This record gives sequence, structure tokens and C-alpha cells, in this order.
Amino acid sequence: MLHQLNENGIKNSISPCKSLCTESFIHSEIVASKFVIDVHEYPSTANGNCVQQYNDRDISSVIGNQPMDIIQRIQYVLESESKAIQSIEVTSTFEDVVNLLMSCRCKLLTTGMGKAGIIANKFAVTLSSTGTPAIYVHPGEAAHGDLGVVSEGDCLVAFSTSGKTREVIEMLELAEHLGLGKVVGITSHAESELRKHCDIILEMGVIEEPCPLGLTPSASIAVMNAIADAITLALMELKGITKHQYGLRHHGGYLGRVARLDNE
Repeated sequence: MLHQLNENGIKNSISPCKSLCTESFIHSEIVASKFVIDVHEYPSTANGNCVQQYNDRDISSVIGNQPMDIIQRIQYVLESESKAIQSIEVTSTFEDVVNLLMSCRCKLLTTGMGKAGIIANKFAVTLSSTGTPAIYVHPGEAAHGDLGVVSEGDCLVAFSTSGKTREVIEMLELAEHLGLGKVVGITSHAESELRKHCDIILEMGVIEEPCPLGLTPSASIAVMNAIADAITLALMELKGITKHQYGLRHHGGYLGRVARLDNE
């Protein structure tokens, strides 16, 4: 909901949907508590639906009063993420990690916070569906009882670009009291505190985010995901997982149907 101060200082609410469907499209920003508008004429639709009609395919957005070529920006982001993945230095450390996870006789756990946590969770479920059972532990919930899943000898893979995420560090410190076994860290920053709690570190490399602010995790997350996938598929191949075995773990959807062709 947008708000505007009228001449009497009273705040009026403006429906974004309604504003888009009028004969003018309003680009707005709040400056000194006033509602400042730039008006660009766009025809409204007959039925009042919120549809913006653009006459030019490469119409620019406005960020900081500077025009932005959308196609160029999309290409830049994709190229930046691709470059970050291709820049991963694949050393014998990757082999050490795969061998460690292959030989783990206790539980395999993963953890990470925020977007790194989403990748850690995806890593766990992809491992599970490809023959390596794994459990994602949310570091925030770990402080409220979920840490109890840790038992002596478990292996853990922790994801954190900065390696300074408080919840992750705290979880690793406390998990040591429960006999946590080997810990693998996937991180980027050289001064990462995570490194102190890990037996093996997989280096993400120095990554520049393509975000215009240089903040939004995007290239770094692409690197994490690529590393996780590479480890997963290497383990899957080492274990000789067949389509039949895959189908027993992943029986639903299109992939389940394809896998079951070998099970019938």
C-alpha cells in the first residue's frame, strides 16, 4: 500500500493496483516525508486489470535516476554467476570430502543460515534421494532442542559464505559437547571464524556479487549449490546407484515415472 500526505498533512492510502490501472503509471519515491511522483503515460486497459503496456521492448527501469538496460543487466548477472562457478579451484580437498562422506558410518548432517541454509537443506534432500541419507539441521532451531539430533561420530557439512554467522558458529561449538565428528566447512572469507571449527574447508573463492549494492547473495549461492551438487553426484556414482535404486527413493512425479520404468 502506498501513502501520500495531502495539503493538510493527512496520510491517504493509495492502492498500487488502482494506480497502475489508471491512465498514468506512477513511479514514486519518498523524499523528505513527501510523496514525489514522476508520471509516464501508459494506456489503461478496458477491464481495469493491472496490465502495463510497453511500446518498446528494451524500456529501461530507473535506479537512482540512471537508466538501466534490463537485458544487459540479466546477461551480466548470469555471466557473473557462471564465472564464479567456473572460478572454483577444484583441488584434492574435494576428493578428501567425498571420501569422508563416503566412509561416514554415523549420521550425515548439514547446516546453514538464511539462503546458505536453503542450499544446505537442498543438499541434504538431494543426498538422500541419491543414496546418501542426510538431515538438515536449522542452526536457529538447534538452540531450541534440535541440536539433540547430533550424536557421537556424526559428520556435518556447514555452509556460510562469511563464516561468521552467529547461529552456525554457536551450533558447532555446542555440538562438540555431544561428540560431533568431522566437520566440513564451505566458505569464502579468509578470516572466517567457521574455519576454526572445521576439519576440512572447501574454498568457494573470492566472489563478487552482481547485486547493484554488492550485498544480495546470488553468485555466492550459485557457487554453494554447484559445490553441493558436485559432491552429491560424485557420491552417487561412487556408490553405483542405479535407476532402480533411485526410483525406490524418488517415486513421485515425472522423475519417479521415468525411474520406475526399470522397476516394473
